[in-house]
Amino acid sequence: ITIRSLKQPYKDSLDVDIKWFCQSFGLISDRDKNRTCMKIFRVIVNASRNDRNISVDEISRKLDISRTTVMHHLNAMRSAGFVVKVGRNYELRARSLQKLVDEIGLDLERTLKSIREIAEDIDRRLNLPVRERAVHD
Repeated sequence: ITIRSLKQPYKDSLDVDIKWFCQSFGLISDRDKNRTCMKIFRVIVNASRNDRNISVDEISRKLDISRTTVMHHLNAMRSAGFVVKVGRNYELRARSLQKLVDEIGLDLERTLKSIREIAEDIDRRLNLPVRERAVHD
């Protein structure tokens, strides 16, 4: 997952806020000139608001984009932990974006804990110091 520290939008606009949200998680790249990923994300959020999941074909029809493009962006969103696959459909991983951020935060904590355990093991085996020694003048 990519997390970018971006200045929060000053304009009170749902579109601007959703764009910022997606940019903060690296879902919008410079290559995505049409903001396709953000559009797909909005369709999924709207479906979730109505307590339903949505198929690739339905997203493709709603946005008039190819199935392949939809799949590409859905796979990125799945990898980032934003959406889950339910049968042949997709839905937002959590009931709200706030809960989604909380869930991703927990994922990060678990992953960092695992990485730290291995780092500690490597440090121990290589006899590396746990903390830097103070430099004396």
